[in-house]
Amino acid sequence: MLLADFETRAAFSAEEIEHILQLPMIEVVELLAKVPRTVDRRFQGDACRMLVKRLARGRVFADLIARQAVNAVPEIRRGPDSKDPTRFALIDTTAEHQFEVRFPGDLRNYLDASVAQDVPG
Repeated sequence: MLLADFETRAAFSAEEIEHILQLPMIEVVELLAKVPRTVDRRFQGDACRMLVKRLARGRVFADLIARQAVNAVPEIRRGPDSKDPTRFALIDTTAEHQFEVRFPGDLRNYLDASVAQDVPG
């Protein structure tokens, strides 16, 4: 899992937030416009986490709806609700595998890994 230190990191780059939320950089720049910067010109960690928390759930579920609309493989469905509002249980019905994501970037990583496993080589 990339960004395993998400909960404790002091600062994030715009590229990391782009990956986390799976949004185009132009949208990320607009979202980060009001986020305080650190001395090294990165974006303050707590403010970024609040931004991600506010947007992640909607983005994950929008990605699932979009995948279902085009019959994407593997087929991913929502899993049982988690007691932790920052974690989302998902089920890969194609592989009959349940997994958990924190934000859309985790789902992208899962999908990239599943495609890599299917590629012979």
